[in-house]
Amino acid sequence: MNYSDYEGDRPKLLGDPAAKAVRITLLREPHIAPLTDFVEELRHEAGPGAAIPDFDPWDAGVTAEVLFLLEAPGAKAVASSFISRNNPDETAKNMFELNRDVGIARKRSLLWNAVPWYIGEEDRTRIRAATAKDLESGLKPLPRLIEMLPNLRAVVFMGEKAQKARPQVEQLRPDLALFSSPHPSPLFVNNHPGNRDIILGVLREVAKHLDGSPKAAAMLTASAKTCPAVSDKLPQPQTVAGCVSAVLKSLSALAQPSQGEGETLSPCFAQEIAALRKALELLGVAPE
Repeated sequence: MNYSDYEGDRPKLLGDPAAKAVRITLLREPHIAPLTDFVEELRHEAGPGAAIPDFDPWDAGVTAEVLFLLEAPGAKAVASSFISRNNPDETAKNMFELNRDVGIARKRSLLWNAVPWYIGEEDRTRIRAATAKDLESGLKPLPRLIEMLPNLRAVVFMGEKAQKARPQVEQLRPDLALFSSPHPSPLFVNNHPGNRDIILGVLREVAKHLDGSPKAAAMLTASAKTCPAVSDKLPQPQTVAGCVSAVLKSLSALAQPSQGEGETLSPCFAQEIAALRKALELLGVAPE
């Protein structure tokens, strides 16, 4: 599967002024124009000085099946004027490469932030962490955004701050599959060799959900909702065990023959189930 249909798509592409200029010309394309209007509304509501980057026209726009929710735009996003995996910073580069490696096409996904506006220093040399007040204000427009995405099937909350939005989304759209992941910043991804694999594991579950049958998707949705939230720190053994148990339960159910539904599910997942049972044994937990 090709990660992108766009020629020259690569990390940090929007560091090139010419690439940025071309991207700006696409903001009125049909798939992205409603979201461009949405951002204009937010700028008007926030008042002068609010730096709110646009959605990336190279992403899915209103046809998105999965929404990746991060914390807040950084200085590079303000400079490029886009929330984009092509921004010239390491977090954007990680997003590009992580999605590419699991095969989630960008034409199926959309990037946004729990706080849509820049919250760093005035000279834009350093971003600060979002406060409770920032999140309270920043999350107010989120229901409006979700209502604009009729094909949405999943939301991925990336980082502890973005995960504050999970109850709001769960109440608004209980049909969606909700996933929690650490933030893809270099402070986490590059801190330990296994950290990147933690995010990849979550994104692989997202990819399975997007590509699965309706019954499989429903079961994986249930396992995602019973899996504890993942923090930006290394998870505790009991948290890992809870996630493994939830996924094991869903795969075991999928391995059972479908009765009277005329739907072909994936094969028995024997290898995956065995590996998950072994993981639980190593964690000192008896499989159900």
